[in-house]
Amino acid sequence: RGFEFVVGKNISIEDDLRRRDLTINAMAQNVKTKKIIDPYGGRKDLRNKTLRHVSEAFAEDPVRILRLARFSARYVDFSIAPETIELAQKLVNIGEVKHLSTARVWIEISRSLKERRPSKFFVFLQSIKALEDISPLLINLPKKNMQFSWNFLDSTEKKFSYQQQFCILLTIIIFELYIYNLQ
Repeated sequence: RGFEFVVGKNISIEDDLRRRDLTINAMAQNVKTKKIIDPYGGRKDLRNKTLRHVSEAFAEDPVRILRLARFSARYVDFSIAPETIELAQKLVNIGEVKHLSTARVWIEISRSLKERRPSKFFVFLQSIKALEDISPLLINLPKKNMQFSWNFLDSTEKKFSYQQQFCILLTIIIFELYIYNLQ
């Protein structure tokens, strides 16, 4: 909701790519010439291992914040561009994340549990305070306690299915709440 979806022959490939979330996803290839179309620097960001939003269109769908977090969990040696962090933080501050459906949140969480380092998903969301909007149970939990939990979650990736990892995640959250309340 909140944005217009336009299709048609008069839409250029560059206009289409501008609507993508990240520069690394905003590249195309001409099927006839095999030439790469990269108007937003996706190849450079791939070389530099940087996750960067393409344009302000990123702000039209707050799910893109979750996708950004998931990509950081997948591409563990990539960093997020400061201006992209700033934009994500702005979206959190104006309450956009609060409007995400639980189904969309669940899809991204379940996908993140399949990535190389699921903790990076949660750590990024925690760093921009989006985790509070996604899971109010986590408000005010000490970051040092949660870091132990995220590291534990990473260590489970090869041993458990993502459904089992989700159960572990819920157990971790309950444990953290219990410990926090004891303190």
